[in-house]
Amino acid sequence: FIVTTRLTPEDKSVLTSSFAFDLGYTTIYPPLLTGAQLHILNKESYMMPGSLLSYISRRGITYLKMTPSLFSPLAASDNFTGKTCWSLRLLVLGGEAINVRDVERAYQSCRNLQIMNHYGPTEATIGCIAQFIHREDQETFKARPTIGKPIFNTRVYILDRYTRLAP
Repeated sequence: FIVTTRLTPEDKSVLTSSFAFDLGYTTIYPPLLTGAQLHILNKESYMMPGSLLSYISRRGITYLKMTPSLFSPLAASDNFTGKTCWSLRLLVLGGEAINVRDVERAYQSCRNLQIMNHYGPTEATIGCIAQFIHREDQETFKARPTIGKPIFNTRVYILDRYTRLAP
């Protein structure tokens, strides 16, 4: 994950969940392991789109990991612009289905932004599937959203209604 996202000591991130929430681990450890900054805000600050966008702009935040449902009000905000998100280069969304319109709005607003879909159940140690949603492939993603491919050293097993697990 760290190699794929290319986090560096120059990056700055904000924890947008509780420490106890599984998403927190993929927000906490990548910055700390790469020497990047990890900013910790109170819940009221990161849950309010205007407050979070202002913080991103003032502090030059470069990396966000959040759920799509937390990102949706941010993307819908009139303050979500290239001016407020000038520093944001990487947005990792995970834990839920992504609203394709939010991806479209983000790419329209932020020129330097890359978005990654990072998926995996808690039972799989949080994230085990990842894929960048490339700016030039938005139409493909809108037509058929995908969650990506297994990350290094993992396997994914797809079960459908016809698959039976042995007792």
